[in-house]
Amino acid sequence: MASAQERTLMNGFSFPSDLSSVVCLGAHPDDIEIGAGGLVASLRGGYPDATFRFIVVTGSEERTAEAGVSATMLLGTNGSIVVGEFTDGFVPYENPGDVKRFVRSALPTGGIDLVIAPQLSDRHQDHAFVAALAGQLFRDQVILGYEIAKFDGGLDAPNLYVPLSSMEASAKVAHLKESFPSQLGHHWFTDDAFLALMKLRGIESNAPEGFAEGFVTTKMVVGVAKTAPGAS
Repeated sequence: MASAQERTLMNGFSFPSDLSSVVCLGAHPDDIEIGAGGLVASLRGGYPDATFRFIVVTGSEERTAEAGVSATMLLGTNGSIVVGEFTDGFVPYENPGDVKRFVRSALPTGGIDLVIAPQLSDRHQDHAFVAALAGQLFRDQVILGYEIAKFDGGLDAPNLYVPLSSMEASAKVAHLKESFPSQLGHHWFTDDAFLALMKLRGIESNAPEGFAEGFVTTKMVVGVAKTAPGAS
């Protein structure tokens, strides 16, 4: 069996060098950070001039405050967050048209390069509704669907992975616990739950340090760079 030092990362694609605008959607405060906190932190470090917009559909006063702190810590001055006041657990049932209008009105002006949202197969009704909205509102962008371990089950098989170092995985967990203290009493909001899923995805992707986040993208267009005839 290959050691961590001997493992080589699977062949993959990289984000474009001119990535400049990222939109992240969540049904609840902490959804984005649980599902894609490692990716967001990596993008923030790799693209220091990129802007980020977090759009969260539900949030009590306490949880909205936590989401604001988290976004500021993750994104710095290049990010912003908008949190709606819709009811947790009832997003698809109470005024779904208003939810769609809220998300659309919260989008940044100008071009958007990447969208990060829940997976369409997510069994939580609020997550699934926001995932469907992403597909309706973004027709020209790649949408990466993140996963969240929960009572409802339904984790899908990812088809896209973002490797994380052990330090990045630990930093993600520390950030979640520091930013969302109201959630610390839940049995699914624990170090081992977060690390276990990242470890599993690290195994599946042959990640060099054994950790990764998994995503599902249902549609992606890949361009092939063409070399002029005779060029070397």
